Amino acid sequence: MHLSARSKFFIAFLAMIGGAFFLFFAWNLYDVWSDYRMVNSIGGKTPQETLVMYIAAVEKGDYELASKYFIQSNQKSELAKFQDPALTKKSVPPYVAWLRREVLNEGGDFAVEDKRFFIFSNAQTKMVLSPENVWKIIEI
Repeated sequence: MHLSARSKFFIAFLAMIGGAFFLFFAWNLYDVWSDYRMVNSIGGKTPQETLVMYIAAVEKGDYELASKYFIQSNQKSELAKFQDPALTKKSVPPYVAWLRREVLNEGGDFAVEDKRFFIFSNAQTKMVLSPENVWKIIEI
């Protein structure tokens, strides 16, 4: 089968358009993936380090950063806790003192099989080692 010059040009043109669409969508997918990796890499090398960084962010009033120390599925609900400025101003100092007393001063148990860390005190704290090798808070 012999294709005319016009047919070859049309096929090449369609291939270039298809390639451009592929690159456009691949770039957008990469952007979303890299944003996810960036958010997911926030945390400490140890559970205590993550808790110290979380407490420091709460003390500074950087609640957006503080929420990123939680696993992805709990970040929005954690950020929502700090949405009311009047309530936050009253509740943050006692909350930070409670965290220091109940969480940082306690030991914990490490579950090797699922890479989780538990602190059993009045603040049932659960943490997990993420695929990026940083500790994320599941719940406090």
